[in-house]
Amino acid sequence: MWMNPLAREIGLGAGAKRKNRSRMEIAASMLEIAKQGVRKTQLMYLGNLSFELLQKYLDSLMKADLIEVQKEGDRNTYRTTQKGLQFLKDYQELQKYAEMLSSKRRVLEKFLGK
Repeated sequence: MWMNPLAREIGLGAGAKRKNRSRMEIAASMLEIAKQGVRKTQLMYLGNLSFELLQKYLDSLMKADLIEVQKEGDRNTYRTTQKGLQFLKDYQELQKYAEMLSSKRRVLEKFLGK
């Protein structure tokens, strides 16, 4: 089955395990998708968001200057700002530390026989 390469790269699409995402996960996903510039519908579909959620997060990300809209003719393109790229970098670092913590916790739990 064909899958959009961007969706595959960020772990979305067929076979992706789904759980309820946190606000930070949704925001980071949207910023990752918008790095190269996308239209609103692409952001909605690749981010697996309803129109209402997309609008809510877009408003929030634009107010925080993490994403910007650029007019290209009669189309709007949404692109991650420099501040948004820094957010992504910090988020990815946080994820790395969270994974390390989880891994260490599993090792310690084995010592306790859990």
